[in-house]
Amino acid sequence: MLVTYFENIKILELASVLAGPLVGSFFSELGATVVKIENKRTNGDVTRSWRNKIESKEDLISSYYASANNDKKVILMDFNDVLDREELQKLISEADIVISNFQKRVSEKFSIDPYSIAKKFPHIIFCQLDAFSYEDPRPAYDMVMQAEAGYISMCGEPNHLAKIPVAMMDVLAAHQMKEALLIALLEKSRTHKGGIIFVSLFKSALTGLVNQATNYLNEGLIAEPIGTKHPNIAPYGDIVETADGRKLILAIGSNFQFKGLLRALDLLDVFPEYKNNSLRLSKRSQMMEQINQVTSQIGFEKMTTLLRSKGLPYGVINNIGTALSNKDAEEMIERNKYGKKSLRHLAFKIEML
Repeated sequence: MLVTYFENIKILELASVLAGPLVGSFFSELGATVVKIENKRTNGDVTRSWRNKIESKEDLISSYYASANNDKKVILMDFNDVLDREELQKLISEADIVISNFQKRVSEKFSIDPYSIAKKFPHIIFCQLDAFSYEDPRPAYDMVMQAEAGYISMCGEPNHLAKIPVAMMDVLAAHQMKEALLIALLEKSRTHKGGIIFVSLFKSALTGLVNQATNYLNEGLIAEPIGTKHPNIAPYGDIVETADGRKLILAIGSNFQFKGLLRALDLLDVFPEYKNNSLRLSKRSQMMEQINQVTSQIGFEKMTTLLRSKGLPYGVINNIGTALSNKDAEEMIERNKYGKKSLRHLAFKIEML
């Protein structure tokens, strides 16, 4: 069913790559009219050409671009062209929201900076995304933020650092932008006035550190790369392998659940040795060796049945193809106007009473 919560909202997207376009896509799926301006001189958003190793130059756009740019009207412009600048100003005047990730020097050069727009069009909500801050000219992509905000230092293994394999810093920033815009729209409904929103990619990345941040802020504990394992809980993020080579990841978060795991594996006699989380953390390797000795003798189907029978949280380690073949995922897949399949961005359902 078509969702039209924002059918009367017009959004002008002056943003490229991922965070800003994700926000535009979010609102377009909720019924807003989204016009995306792309650089005519560079043949549009740079991600149009970010093709994967299978895509060819014959593909009009990359799958990367398709992930964040469905249901938008795209206009190519050259801001050095007077006529294009005039058309841009007209589009701005008609917009309710402007999303931009232009650096300050560029936006001021073409009079599309937040303050100029707010002065000329006070009804507009202007959402500005920057790498670090509006006054800081440093450019940055997600990779830079994963490094600067500490993520890479704690991903992977001690001798093999890794990054999160999706641009999660952009996703975090997109959520900050959406939340701020929804608040601003709510406030505008009361005051009938627009405003300016500043979102920092770096600060957005920091918000995702949650418990790793408080581990440091309160105890000075610096997170180290420990693969999938949780730094505070065990066995949580620990992997077991079944007799037929399938891998499961455990998410045991309490003593009660741990007892249930041992009961399922007929290992209850070792509980006193690991009776609390502190003991499980300190003896993690020894504990997992004992658990894996048992799981490696049990087939996948029986193992999952045992875990389910005790109500234990676990996950099958799927590849992305298996994950996207899930019936819940299939409901989110659509073919966009470019002929590419992509996921919808709304993962919620609202039932108003």
